[in-house]
Amino acid sequence: MNSSNERIISCQPSPNYHIWVRFQDGLEGIVNLGGLRQKPAFKRVWKSEEDFSKARIDPFTHTVAWGETGYEVDVNPAELRKEILESLTND
Repeated sequence: MNSSNERIISCQPSPNYHIWVRFQDGLEGIVNLGGLRQKPAFKRVWKSEEDFSKARIDPFTHTVAWGETGYEVDVNPAELRKEILESLTND
């Protein structure tokens, strides 16, 4: 389970495989996940941007997930947090 500052409480997919996320501690931002499209696990669940738009918060891992029960993929919330923090320091 993730530490409380790595829990994602809200997400909103956007075009071109971008996603806005908000963490429990209030940190929020947009992350480009397009680079994951070539990974086999993501290829199975992201056949189109419509599939990507079905992102949800997994109630057990508190991160962004896609797919059906029994075969789902998620993104490490620590990596999402790192990307957002890096984007804030580059602005």
